Amino acid sequence: MSNDNVRGVVSSYSTIRYFFKLLLLFWRTRCAILAYFQVIFLIVLIFVIVYLKKSFNNFYKDFWDAMQNYDIGGIIASFKVFIALVFLWVVTIVFSNFVNMRLALRWRVWLNNYFVGKYIDNNNYLKFNSCAVLDNPDQRISEDIPQFIDTTLRFTLGSLRTLGTLITFCIILWNLSPATDITLLGRNVHLPNGYCLYLILLYSVIGNFVTFFIGKPLPKLDFDQQHFEANYRYSLVRFRENAESIAVYKGEKTELLYLDRLFNYIFVNKKKLIYNAVILDSFTLGWSQTQVFFHVAVCLPLYFSKKIAIGGIQQMISAFNSVYDCMSYIMENFQLFASWKATINRLGVFDETFENFKYLKNDCNLKHCGSNLILSCVNIFKPNGEQLIRGLNLEIGRGDSLLIKGKSGCGKSTLIKTMAGIWPYASGDIQLPSTDNILFMSQRNYMPLGTLRSSICYPRKIIDCDNGVFVDLMEYVGLQYLIGKLDVVDRWSDVLSLGEQQRIAFLRIFLIRPDVVFLDETTSSVDEDCEIDLYTKLKEILNNSIIVSVGHRSTLDKFHNKVITL
Repeated sequence: MSNDNVRGVVSSYSTIRYFFKLLLLFWRTRCAILAYFQVIFLIVLIFVIVYLKKSFNNFYKDFWDAMQNYDIGGIIASFKVFIALVFLWVVTIVFSNFVNMRLALRWRVWLNNYFVGKYIDNNNYLKFNSCAVLDNPDQRISEDIPQFIDTTLRFTLGSLRTLGTLITFCIILWNLSPATDITLLGRNVHLPNGYCLYLILLYSVIGNFVTFFIGKPLPKLDFDQQHFEANYRYSLVRFRENAESIAVYKGEKTELLYLDRLFNYIFVNKKKLIYNAVILDSFTLGWSQTQVFFHVAVCLPLYFSKKIAIGGIQQMISAFNSVYDCMSYIMENFQLFASWKATINRLGVFDETFENFKYLKNDCNLKHCGSNLILSCVNIFKPNGEQLIRGLNLEIGRGDSLLIKGKSGCGKSTLIKTMAGIWPYASGDIQLPSTDNILFMSQRNYMPLGTLRSSICYPRKIIDCDNGVFVDLMEYVGLQYLIGKLDVVDRWSDVLSLGEQQRIAFLRIFLIRPDVVFLDETTSSVDEDCEIDLYTKLKEILNNSIIVSVGHRSTLDKFHNKVITL
């Protein structure tokens, strides 16, 4: 994928292609059946809204004609009509907003599940980390999806409402502006049928063209702003998660310089956005202030030729405003349109990345069958293509344990990740036992949010056994002081030391009893005596399982019947 796509330089053709692809993801599924009925209902309400606007327009003529004629009865009748129209308007708008929000929620649930599923499926989240092809996938899921849905509904349904209103009031303006002759600067000027419509359309087109020209830089600036904001937010979260390590290294100044540099990107880009927005607002606000004078000026020939009264002028001004609002729809929503375009590009590139992952260099044939772990002519590479391991052949049977040793950086952890099927840059044949009960334990044990008991049992659900089992095992690994906190909810990854978390990892193994377990330096933060105790219990409980370990200490040798040195 090109850096241009990642940073937002996306062609208009690509944006259109991304839009329809994202649109069809949901709307061609069976889950969208009820959503189609909601859309139909919203379209019906749009026609009702257009009809009510036309009725309000007629009200202005009847009311001001009654005022001009001092017709008290006509004024009272007009007020009754107005009250009825207001009631219907409020009910229609409220129902329209309600159905629109329910539709957006239904769409978001499906699209969220789609992207989260894609992100987790086939270890794609690991590929994002290892390839670094795209920034902030979390932001694209949590923020871009609802923004895409809300803005898409606003533009599509809003455009339909705008089109219906435009057609209706164009007809009204045509009928209200018959041909007229006026004297202008001593010359007779003939104004043709519908001249009011022609003038308001020309007025609106000029405004939209200038707005588009001024606001052209906004889409890329908005895309970059989202990119910089997401990077800054991620760095702040990372700073918080690694606060202790930063404090130990006294790295506050270095972190501050890095955060300042990221924030400076936000600052510089935001200034560009502000300057462009100021220029755009200056024109749009100034242009809109000429609207009242322009509308009245257009009506004057008809008024002085006595072809319309005050009520007719009010009706025409109302129709002018409706046509102008419709023609200015893009102009008034240009900044939102720019943000929408950026969101489409971000989600489109995100979805396209999943497709590109299918073509990553990965000729490794991974299958689950039999009871042994077999590697045949396996080659392992770094993401940049550099080869780490060449032509490895290995077979580990049930009850066997393999220790992988070697210098730092030689590929020990990468090898067991490849064995576990979570490293994509490999070729050859790998056969894993036909079981789902496989655990991979890294040097820093993952501690999910929740109770300590649920964290010990992760990724399984809380195991249905009495506290006696937990008590015995926790006493064995030296964590008896945590027995009273088994059902306490806390951020255990911050509460427990790395050594305590590694002992929790072995508790997890003892409870789940996997058929295959990979241990990537899982005892590096405990002392040798504790390491011996943990592996002694491990060999006792998993006496018929496959154990693959990475470690440096010689104390591990006696617990493994096979050793390879890279």
